Amino acid sequence: MALSSGRGRAELACGDATAVAMWQEQMETVEHDPKPLQKPRTLRQRVCRVCLLYVIVPYLAVTVIFAVLQRRLMYRPTVADNLTVRNVGLDDHFGIDVELTTADGNTIRGWLVKGSDERHADDGRHPLVLYFPGNSLNRHERISDLREVASRGFDVLIFDYRGFGDSTGSPTESALSNDALLVWQYACETLGYDERRISIFGESIGGAVALSMWAETNPNPPQPAALILSSTFASMPQTVRWHYIH
Repeated sequence: MALSSGRGRAELACGDATAVAMWQEQMETVEHDPKPLQKPRTLRQRVCRVCLLYVIVPYLAVTVIFAVLQRRLMYRPTVADNLTVRNVGLDDHFGIDVELTTADGNTIRGWLVKGSDERHADDGRHPLVLYFPGNSLNRHERISDLREVASRGFDVLIFDYRGFGDSTGSPTESALSNDALLVWQYACETLGYDERRISIFGESIGGAVALSMWAETNPNPPQPAALILSSTFASMPQTVRWHYIH
């Protein structure tokens, strides 16, 4: 009986020692654990996290996209190597090739389309239409429009913007404005058209290009016979909101 009692005390002591050892091991694990206990997020933290993920990050992404790709969104040119009258299969009765060198060394190329011989003024010369096209395609893809205007007895002068058709360079707002004035001067001074017999036609973004000639920085704006705008936007920010935000 005494032996049994002693054995029980020994087993109890052994069990206590094991429990103490396990407790010490757990304490050491907690002390050396590099991951602190995480507190539950507050409502304010959750709201901030949602705003960051679903508002701020998407907004910044869209802003970067517009900043980097804004020219590609505004201008969608069709580029060609050679758009001379003969190279596109037209004859000399259609018109002649024209080109201008800009102040920064680029070359813009176009056509002077001849008006119908059945309709002309008493002096034998046709009035002129300056054609500023939209923000896509090139002059070759507007042949039907050019022929329609020419059939009404108007000569038509059209240039492809920088980076469009076979013109060199890349389009920017200031560059297109300068090129528009260059085209106007070419029509009046080199080709010899009376500005009172020149009508300006602007399609889409071409309307903005045409209107830029009346900027406050130009002390001698054109005085054409007419200004015709087709599908021209009121402002670029308004157009961007309409196409890409709504």
